Amino acid sequence: MSTPSSAQPSSTWEKSSLPGYLDCAAEHGVVKPATISIDCISDSDEITDIEWPQWDEKTALGKGRLDGEEAQVTLLDPIESSTGELVFSDIIVNGKTLSL
Repeated sequence: MSTPSSAQPSSTWEKSSLPGYLDCAAEHGVVKPATISIDCISDSDEITDIEWPQWDEKTALGKGRLDGEEAQVTLLDPIESSTGELVFSDIIVNGKTLSL
């Protein structure tokens, strides 16, 4: 006989102690997202297949694909969002600082 599970559905958001990445129109930041948008106006550029060997309280370093080429991603400067969670405020892609 099995006991009922108390696990929450995967769509339930939980505040993390680590800063997240707040993607374009997202409501909450995500820790170690596999895909991030880097052009929220046209929603045309995305970095995909991201692996994050480092993600801590101050910096996240990752490697993914942008337009079929390898892309280095750095997230910096966590700030408190309007929902009270920490999110990275700066992104550097292949050495170039982008506006979020």
